[in-house]
Amino acid sequence: MCCILDGSYIQNSHPSILERLKNCPDLTVEQTSAVVTLLTNGNTPYGVPSTWNEQTLKDLGMFTLYLPSSFYLRFDRDTKRNFLRYFLKVFGGVSREQRRRLKREIRQSITSDSEQTAECTAGVITQVTISDPAFPFDYSVNQFNNCLSVSTIKDNLDAITEKVDEEEYLRIVLQKLKEAGNSIISEDQVQLLSAASRVATVEDIRSWTISKIDTLAALMDSSNGGWDPSLVKVIISKYLAVGGNRLGSAELNIIGGPNLCSLDVDIIRTISSRNFR
Repeated sequence: MCCILDGSYIQNSHPSILERLKNCPDLTVEQTSAVVTLLTNGNTPYGVPSTWNEQTLKDLGMFTLYLPSSFYLRFDRDTKRNFLRYFLKVFGGVSREQRRRLKREIRQSITSDSEQTAECTAGVITQVTISDPAFPFDYSVNQFNNCLSVSTIKDNLDAITEKVDEEEYLRIVLQKLKEAGNSIISEDQVQLLSAASRVATVEDIRSWTISKIDTLAALMDSSNGGWDPSLVKVIISKYLAVGGNRLGSAELNIIGGPNLCSLDVDIIRTISSRNFR
């Protein structure tokens, strides 16, 4: 029941409430602000802010998914990098959206002197760089764009789309992949786009090859985020435009309820009652 308390109750409660709140499926901005107030008061098992270190972040556990960038300003870059590696390993079951939020807040707490440069100063991105669990922590958006080559994208697409969560970075991945194929992305590559598919435009999708049910399944994977209804229409239309493809029971289960709501009436009429059942 602690999960339904508003911020004023939380910040005036005994510090032991923090351990209860850790088990909540989500926290509002107001609740998170109250949690930060309790923590910074110093009367908790986590100690006073001046003593906080990497272990503090580890002990905070799931709380770190909700803490604002201003909270992370108290920690140096190495501490944040090491914590992120730890968190992604220990709490690997969190959703992609939660991962994205955590990375975004931590990144916003880091200042960069090379933000506007046209050169790669953070180090060329290689297969070894990508293998770091915290990748692309050490790269601002500018440096990610400058240091990631088209050939590296082609050779490591699966690994990159597995690690990269933030939309600004995903747009760069998609753009460089288009550059690699002269604006054409092969069907094998479409299957590996993961969350990068969600930043595509209608024009992007129209250039994709979507002929296999495996490709449709990869694109409809809900763990990569939701789809704009207008984009779902384009994807399914591309699939149905291939001779022999139809919306059978397998396709319907892959597309799922929310995405089926995006279909035009004319497409729905082509579905047999047997497949609907």
